[in-house]
Amino acid sequence: MANFDIRRFGLVLRWMAVSTRKEVLSNTGAMFFAYMVVFVTNMLSSLHADFEHAESRLDGAVVLNTMVFMVICVIGGCWIINNMRTKEQRITFIMLPASRLEKFVARAFYVTVVWAVMAFAAYCLADVFRILMSLVMGVHVVGCTIPKFLSQIFDDYIVPYFIITKSSWVEMLLLAAYCSWVFWIHSIYVLGGVFFRRRQFVLTSCFNFLLAIAGTLVASVLLKNYLAVGSTGNIGILAIAACVVFILWGAADWWLAYRLFRRMQVINNKWINL
Repeated sequence: MANFDIRRFGLVLRWMAVSTRKEVLSNTGAMFFAYMVVFVTNMLSSLHADFEHAESRLDGAVVLNTMVFMVICVIGGCWIINNMRTKEQRITFIMLPASRLEKFVARAFYVTVVWAVMAFAAYCLADVFRILMSLVMGVHVVGCTIPKFLSQIFDDYIVPYFIITKSSWVEMLLLAAYCSWVFWIHSIYVLGGVFFRRRQFVLTSCFNFLLAIAGTLVASVLLKNYLAVGSTGNIGILAIAACVVFILWGAADWWLAYRLFRRMQVINNKWINL
């Protein structure tokens, strides 16, 4: 069997679309609930506020939900093999007439592209529900926030950095370092999702917390010693170094995740997939 065949890969995607409908609906519902917590809190605080204050608080809720969206997208890697929780599910997925690479890429597609689409769809549903609740509760501001939500993601944070006339090369390097950092964090959740059989999110998050402490200590030393003179060039060099480290480390995490996925069997360890 060839290692990767586009036709078999398409069949795996089609099979996943049918077999994971309940998983997609339940996860989208959880995302919807996370957005609604922010919106409901905003509506309760805006009941007796005037138009300007209600509008300002709604803008703050959109910003907060944008952060929720980004967190959801980053941690989605933990669910990369969520379709192999039981023995029957593992047998079904392993016995599919496709290579391990095709199955892994299909699940990677799910926790990246499909997961982001689910998060956006959940936000749209939450916004519609917020509008209906605002009309019933008498909140002054009931307009659609989807354009503001998209503006927070693209216009305010991403697009301006790629316009040379508006941003310096240092700002572009810092954005690249930030994107590399997000890729690295997501890759850790992917590796944790494959490595741990139970409590993937909790255990991987604890590991990330320890890494954050160690990274903060290292960053504080570098910022104190290397940037003492406040040189813009030094900031650029550190940003480039961060990009290289995060991209290579993230790529290594994805490679290790695939190697672990290839070694998975129907019966594995109680806590790890080995």
